Amino acid sequence: MIRKIVVLLTFGCLWPGLGVSQQVQVPVTLQAPPTGTTSQPAGPSNVGLDDLVREALQKNPAVQSALHSVEAQRRRVPQAKTLPDPTVGVNWMGNIRPFSVQTGDPSSYRGVSAMQMLPYPGKLRLRGEIASKEADAASSDLDAVRRRITVGVKTAYFEYWFYDKALQTTLKDKGSRPSSRAADG
Repeated sequence: MIRKIVVLLTFGCLWPGLGVSQQVQVPVTLQAPPTGTTSQPAGPSNVGLDDLVREALQKNPAVQSALHSVEAQRRRVPQAKTLPDPTVGVNWMGNIRPFSVQTGDPSSYRGVSAMQMLPYPGKLRLRGEIASKEADAASSDLDAVRRRITVGVKTAYFEYWFYDKALQTTLKDKGSRPSSRAADG
């Protein structure tokens, strides 16, 4: 039952516009599912808003995706600051067998080469700064996703609380009124 409510709160109505800074604790009473092998009594359990928000932030796929994106962007920063990979080559021309040179033939040769690209001074530092700024932007996106999920969970939580209280009030009012048929008969 708790898992269903968490899924409902996590993927339920995500309405923007509610403030994230609300810190009201409203206990919600949930019935635990009956199981025959548990030794715990099957009574109501209180689930707090902080617990629901924490679980939604841990299990929401959008948060997980943004978290992986931030990690990937942060790992790109050292790569952007380093020199490109060096290139090594082996060349020969003339005879079909490698490294054998035909004697007296000026067009046959053999050679080994190594090359390292050196960018203009300051380019590596700028590439590192760009990668760092991209990682900061991904981190800001992660914060925005977390705030959006938190707002959605709090919205669903307070709607659930409101409708639960409305239902309790309706049932209480319905039980305290005299029946109209009893007055007629």
